[in-house]
Amino acid sequence: MNEDVYRELAREQPDDAVLGGALVTLVEPLPGCARSYNRWYEDDHIYAGAMMSPWVFAGKRFIATREQSANSLPPGAGGRFLALYWYTAGQARPVEEWGVTRLVDSLVPQGRGNTDRRHHYSAFHDHQFSHVFDPDPMRDIHALDHPYAGLVLELVDLAETGTRADCLARLRDEFVPAHAPAGAGQCVALTPRVVDGWSADVGLLGPDDLRRRVCLLWFLRRPLGDPTQPFHDHAATLSAGGYARLTFALPMVPAVPGTDTYMDQM
Repeated sequence: MNEDVYRELAREQPDDAVLGGALVTLVEPLPGCARSYNRWYEDDHIYAGAMMSPWVFAGKRFIATREQSANSLPPGAGGRFLALYWYTAGQARPVEEWGVTRLVDSLVPQGRGNTDRRHHYSAFHDHQFSHVFDPDPMRDIHALDHPYAGLVLELVDLAETGTRADCLARLRDEFVPAHAPAGAGQCVALTPRVVDGWSADVGLLGPDDLRRRVCLLWFLRRPLGDPTQPFHDHAATLSAGGYARLTFALPMVPAVPGTDTYMDQM
């Protein structure tokens, strides 16, 4: 390849350390495939399929154990493995194009794909806002590198008569600051992008719903004491507010790289 391409890429703007968006991918391995899926993803795919991408500057995986999955909303909804990747503001389209091309034109033809899984929710997202409860100098760009002890993924759908702008404003100004789970370090709010050739799986939502969805990522300093309590409170609060409803919620723990930790709890 022409070396000038790399020089041009090194000079490309914007290149600030600013969270512009995220790839969120939640999957459920087929029965009996959790350990082999874990090894495939951790030993190859997290690097070759995402972290090697230009403009992706952080990535981390989370796992829902059997007990945590049973405490999801709705209970036992599935989706045991979550991967999150942060990318630079202003570079969403290049990240999307690289990711899809890399998978379809390179990894899969090399036999480096994986069909022993079902996508529950996978989409590129735009960053909308972050609320950082931890003291300075913590920022949202640090969330995937900081040793948070847990995470709660929540998917929120807009009310039929509402707008996403209004919903985001109320989530940012009212809901998130006042209803954080115990031990929350920060909350990152994302909205799915509608991209040709890539959309969230209809297992949890159909393509027509993408523009009415908000993804909340709660990063926790300590695991939840009662993992069902925040979900019940959040569902009731959002329903009472009339502008959104809680569609899905799942508590998770960080994967431990280089191990098969939690595979015996799947």
